[in-house]
Amino acid sequence: MDLEKLAGRIKDLPTLPVVINKIITLVENPKTSAADLAGVVSRDPALTAKILSVVNSAFYGFPRKIATISHAVMILGFGDIKNIALSVSVFDMFKKGRKNPGMNVEDFWKHSIGTGVCSRQLGKRVKYPEAEEAFIAGLLHDVGKIVFLQYLADEYHDVLSLAREEKIWIRDAEMRVLDGSDHCELGGLIAEKWKLPYRLVKVMKFHHEPTDSGDDIDMLTALVHAGDIFARARRIGDGGDGNFVPSLHKEVWYKLKIGASELNKIYEELEEEMKKTEEFLELAK
Repeated sequence: MDLEKLAGRIKDLPTLPVVINKIITLVENPKTSAADLAGVVSRDPALTAKILSVVNSAFYGFPRKIATISHAVMILGFGDIKNIALSVSVFDMFKKGRKNPGMNVEDFWKHSIGTGVCSRQLGKRVKYPEAEEAFIAGLLHDVGKIVFLQYLADEYHDVLSLAREEKIWIRDAEMRVLDGSDHCELGGLIAEKWKLPYRLVKVMKFHHEPTDSGDDIDMLTALVHAGDIFARARRIGDGGDGNFVPSLHKEVWYKLKIGASELNKIYEELEEEMKKTEEFLELAK
């Protein structure tokens, strides 16, 4: 099933709410002021409430309550507000639709959040300048799976069954059942449809095969590739295949400069950070 056939099978691919597209456009525009961004967000009361709930959660750990979007923009910055808004909208978008007995959706989102947390954590270790962007990239990396789950439920049930019965990686099961297509391909298509920045499109397309994105692996893709595998290794949530753990690309080891002796420390930090994600997990329910 090639990409065009896949898109044809999945009618009415989900679109981002208009307010989120406006937020993304504003954040990408260097002329945008804090008042401009706060004004657009504040016009959506439901989104405002959810953003403030996340901002005031243990995940950010601010000592004083942040009561307004204007204050949140000043404290967190444009990028973080965009990422939180996008996270909230994605959770809302995929709450509806068919359930599939082969995958626990809450466990799916827990794995996605765990990947985001670990990607952010690794980003801080290598001094990546946009560590919070690494979180949203990790959170979104598997969106193709949830779209398969809701729009091609019968075929994806076969994928999930094959992965568990034969104890294989879900991506290999997808390739077999879906005639060579996988969640990475679909995720990239969705990211392009949503007009996300190309760096996020690349992550969604290449997080399992980071060397396919070009001669030199970009740092954001490397962070999410590693974050996904480390979250699987610690069995945080479930990626749909019982957390089969693929090998980390050696080029990513070199890129991130992670020594084997550091892994236990990384895992300890990951588990500590996951304790602070209750607000995100509640949004996903």
